[in-house]
Amino acid sequence: MRRHVLLGLVIALAVVVGFALAAENSEEATPPAGCGGGSCPAAAGCSSGGCCGATAAACSAEKGCCDEKEGCCAKKCVVICPVSGDPASESIFVAYGGGKVFFRCGGCKAAFEKEPEKFTTKANLQLVLTGQVVQKGCPLSGRKCNPETEISVSGAKVAFCCNGCQGKVAKAEGEKQLELVFSADAFKKAFEIKKEPAEEKKEESSTEEKKS
Repeated sequence: MRRHVLLGLVIALAVVVGFALAAENSEEATPPAGCGGGSCPAAAGCSSGGCCGATAAACSAEKGCCDEKEGCCAKKCVVICPVSGDPASESIFVAYGGGKVFFRCGGCKAAFEKEPEKFTTKANLQLVLTGQVVQKGCPLSGRKCNPETEISVSGAKVAFCCNGCQGKVAKAEGEKQLELVFSADAFKKAFEIKKEPAEEKKEESSTEEKKS
């Protein structure tokens, strides 16, 4: 009798453990609530796995982050204020370069508005990390980029025209490296504000009209 009871308990325990493992695997496979499953513009601090919305807005300050090549990540991405170096708030920003730059507080925003040139490099970096711009050329030469030269610069994926330009940036450190890629002159050569689909269609229509 005892053997039958013990056997029954062992079987019941095995069933419970089996259901628990199945539920755990199911939770891991299920994407976070509200995920769209699409890929997003590059942003800082991301890793593969997970998902988020497929729009640039979903990857802006405090909204989460994504990596264009690895897919979206489930964890949040911290957007850094170019003035204080602390996490920025999505509700405090200024229009800049066709996009938005986010700040920690009203004081940081005021400091930026007073002397924007003082924070240009880090503001440009933020535009890249929040996916508001796309790369159009090498930040050193302005020439067409070779995808095989891509490296990470302060969390941003950047490509160059040749190994020479890539090597120069890779060897640089800290502020010097940032200046080579995100200073006003370098940024103008390398990046442009990302166009919304509606804007691209409008430009295409305008081009077609001129041809006809």
